[in-house]
Amino acid sequence: MGSFCLRSVSCPNGKQVDYSHCVSGQCSPDHPCPVGYLCVRYSEGVSYCIPEPVCTDAS
Repeated sequence: MGSFCLRSVSCPNGKQVDYSHCVSGQCSPDHPCPVGYLCVRYSEGVSYCIPEPVCTDAS
């Protein structure tokens, strides 16, 4: 699977973030993200890894 560009993401803490970056690689319970990344749901059955600071920064 190639890269996919996300316009916005829903963080695990419920925060909606305008992301506007491309990501590569899906994640799931069987395929977790690397350390420092969060697995965020994009749509039913599809989740992607994004850097943790995207969801934790107080912006």
